[in-house]
Amino acid sequence: MGDETFKDCTALSSISIPESVTTIGNSAFSGCQTLTSVLVGNSNPLSIDENAFSNRANATLYVPNGSKESYEAADYWKDFKSIVEVGHKLGDINGDGKVNIADVTALVNIILGKK
Repeated sequence: MGDETFKDCTALSSISIPESVTTIGNSAFSGCQTLTSVLVGNSNPLSIDENAFSNRANATLYVPNGSKESYEAADYWKDFKSIVEVGHKLGDINGDGKVNIADVTALVNIILGKK
């Protein structure tokens, strides 16, 4: 994702970053003050700029199982409100290898704090 990709968004609350994305540029989501959920498909923390997410203190970062510790140690990713591990397949919250309604329900419960 390039510099200032979604810089002027005003109503974006959730994003999913697939494994194919390897870096997030300067100020990519800096204008997204409503962002509360970021789901990342990579097990290794992506390279991000300090200004990529201006609302990260109010957003939850969802990362693949087994990668929470890496994200907590990485520059700027550790600044998210919380980091939650989810299934290895992007969107597979319960880890059963499929993405279905059970995963959507589980994700909604996590977001609402009802784990």
